[in-house]
Amino acid sequence: MLEPSLLAELMKQRLPTPQHKLSYLLGATRDASVHRYGKSCEIIFWQKHVAWLEKIISPILLDIFEIEALPKPTKGGWRLKFKSKRIFETLVSEYDFPEDGKQVFWHTPKPVKEGALPLGAYICGFFDAEGHAQTIPPQINLYHSWNTADGCPPLEDNKSFLQQLGIRAGSVRIRKPTRFQNYPRYILSVSNAEGVCKFYGSVGSLHPSKGFALLYAAGFGQRTEAPIL
Repeated sequence: MLEPSLLAELMKQRLPTPQHKLSYLLGATRDASVHRYGKSCEIIFWQKHVAWLEKIISPILLDIFEIEALPKPTKGGWRLKFKSKRIFETLVSEYDFPEDGKQVFWHTPKPVKEGALPLGAYICGFFDAEGHAQTIPPQINLYHSWNTADGCPPLEDNKSFLQQLGIRAGSVRIRKPTRFQNYPRYILSVSNAEGVCKFYGSVGSLHPSKGFALLYAAGFGQRTEAPIL
C-alpha cells in the first residue's frame, strides 16, 4: 500500500498542469455514478480506499472546478458525493458525456482523442478507477462496461492511446457475464513485461493500492503473490 502522505507528491509529479489534472479526472469519472434529477445533477465517486478520494479526487475537483467535496464512509467503502449542474453541463458540452447520464453510452472525450489533453494522465485516471495490476504473471487490466455486445469503443481508444505511448496491448475482449451485470463487461490487457514497465513509467498510478501493485508488477520490488485490490 502506498502511504497516503506520498500521494500528494506523486500527484505533483504525474499531474503537473491543470490539463493533466483534468485529463486524469475524465479518466477517473469513467467509473463514477451520474444521476440527473430534473435540473439538478449528482455525481458520486465510490472507493474502498479513502486516501484516493481524499488526496487525489477532492483536490482535483477543487483546483479545476472549485468544488469542495469530502469522502464519507458508506457500506463497504467510501463515497464522495456532490451536486453540480455546472460540471454536468461542462461534461456534456465539452467532453461528450451523454445527456441522460448513462456511462455505458459515453465515448472517449474528443479533446482526449484529438490530443488536446495528455493521454497518459487520462489512462492513469481510467486505470485508478477501472483497472487492476497483478504481479504473477505481470499484467495490467483495464475494464469497462458498454451498451452493446459487439465491442467497447472506449477500450479500443485506450488500446490506441497505449500504442501511441509505445505500449503494446492485446485485443479488447468481452468477459463472461454474471447475473449482476446490466451491460456487457469488457477487458483490455497489457501482458508483456516490457509493456508493464512502460505503463509504470508513462502512465503510472495515483491509487494507494493499485499503485503499489503496479510498482511490483513492473518489477521494482519483491513479492510472492499478487495483492488483493
